Amino acid sequence: MKSLKILMLALLIPAFVNAQKKADMKDKMEKRIENKTNAQTNWMKNNLNLNEDQLEDVLEINRKYVEKREEVFMEKESKENKWEELEENWNEQIEELKDVLDAEQFEKLESKKGEWYNQMKARFEQDDNQEDDDGMPEGKNR
Repeated sequence: MKSLKILMLALLIPAFVNAQKKADMKDKMEKRIENKTNAQTNWMKNNLNLNEDQLEDVLEINRKYVEKREEVFMEKESKENKWEELEENWNEQIEELKDVLDAEQFEKLESKKGEWYNQMKARFEQDDNQEDDDGMPEGKNR
């Protein structure tokens, strides 16, 4: 009976540890999504002078696409397939933002888009661990 309890415990401990690791990874990914979303939205708020309604919509759009990019990074796809999906998602994000921004704001965003795109592509091509790159600014200086 005692050996059965020890055996059960030995089988349950690895399962518990694995479950905890998965929970920690999920928490880390959620934090990364939150940080990237907030950084993108704050950049747009500060540089595009968003109003409150725009800010709410932009936050929602940015979160949606940061989540999509995180999913792409987790996929077991080839680098080329990942790039195609990232590029497509990024362009979709810009198009959704176009519906929220006024013409002047979108023009400012467009003027930075090419620079961000080139930076994203260069970092993606150089780095096999692309987790930290989502193609959008993380701070005011980008």
